[in-house]
Amino acid sequence: MSKHLRIVTALAVLIFSASCGSETASETDSLNRGSFFSDYKPADFGIPKQLSYLSESEVVLFDKFYPVGISASGNFAYVCEPADEATGYYFMQLQFAQTNEEITVFKIDETDALENTELSEIWLKNKSIFNENLNKEKIVPLTNLKFEKLPARNPNFDARADISYASSKSGLGIQVVQKATIMLAHKESEKQLRVLKFNDEMTVNVKIHGYIKLQDNFYALIVTDERIGYEGPPNVHTLHVVPFTL
Repeated sequence: MSKHLRIVTALAVLIFSASCGSETASETDSLNRGSFFSDYKPADFGIPKQLSYLSESEVVLFDKFYPVGISASGNFAYVCEPADEATGYYFMQLQFAQTNEEITVFKIDETDALENTELSEIWLKNKSIFNENLNKEKIVPLTNLKFEKLPARNPNFDARADISYASSKSGLGIQVVQKATIMLAHKESEKQLRVLKFNDEMTVNVKIHGYIKLQDNFYALIVTDERIGYEGPPNVHTLHVVPFTL
């Protein structure tokens, strides 16, 4: 396989930024008021550290999650390593997430797959590319983040996934997920954060595992969709990160 690393162009990032609606604009204003971003300087980003949201003892495969940082414009940068389904190859992607969607900035996929490597090696080899993309979006590094399960003991908010099911046409005789709408409840109001749609007829559940507090009133939900493994159990959890402000 080719070892060329595919990089999504800056145009994709610009399209992503332009796609945000009025709700996102108001969220951006609330972030800009914080002192956390007032003294922004370009950073030299070190190798991100994994933040666990599922126990390794779970009888499932799941994507690994490495938070990187946030920007005043509402971008949350993180690295995802897709669940290891015993392919023998390494995959990863650097993502920018906002409430409405996520954009991949750097990716190693099936076309570019590498053997016998790990994130630290990839990061050091491509550090200038990562720094360029992260600093272009004025990402501020984050450290010592903590994953919190939902529902919280002293809830300031709650979240749920409203799931639409359909009968699988694959002959498995099971109900599969067609759509999941991520909803956030805060005080006496409720709003829609993101809609996830599935056409694979292998997705059997969508779960909100919890959240991380990114800065002041800026949070991110940690969501996965669960699909049946290609060769049966264990099932595979694919990560979705949904940032939001209160």
